[in-house]
Amino acid sequence: MKNKIKYIAVLLAIASMGYFSSTSYAYEPEDVYGPPNTHQGPHHPGPKGPWMEKMHQFKERVIENLIEELEITPQQQEEIKASREKFKEKAKTVHESLRDAMKELHEELGKTDVDTRKVRRTAATINKLQGQILDLRIDGILAVREILTDEQYEQLQEKKKKAKEFFKKRIEERKKFREEFGF
Repeated sequence: MKNKIKYIAVLLAIASMGYFSSTSYAYEPEDVYGPPNTHQGPHHPGPKGPWMEKMHQFKERVIENLIEELEITPQQQEEIKASREKFKEKAKTVHESLRDAMKELHEELGKTDVDTRKVRRTAATINKLQGQILDLRIDGILAVREILTDEQYEQLQEKKKKAKEFFKKRIEERKKFREEFGF
């Protein structure tokens, strides 16, 4: 039973990584967190509270399980951590630029006298930034690929595949439930 719970926890973590990927940064902070608080500056600092604390704890448990199951050495852990930190800093800058460009686009499209050229330029900037985010994600994946052994990487891919199947099944179950009860 304990192994089954660990397995489900790993699957949930892997799937949540994809869910919380770069597209979530493309939305206005007000769309995600509500109107900004005046003492917190122009952007809300992000979700907080017990739910987020539980998410962080869950993420840590999943990482610990992956380290154990894939038999990742301390040296590999350090290399992955360094790689993630490098990626995180670059991604943060690109995400901030993307957020600003999305805000600019929304503002321009909200005007009665829309400047079509400005909209097109901003859209091109957004496309470029989204391409940079994809490049960063690919670089991060390739960096991890170089750190892990072939066997570890194959195990990781298998876990990701199972997680995807698990969540696909869960989505279908929820869809049937909603249809059945009229949600």
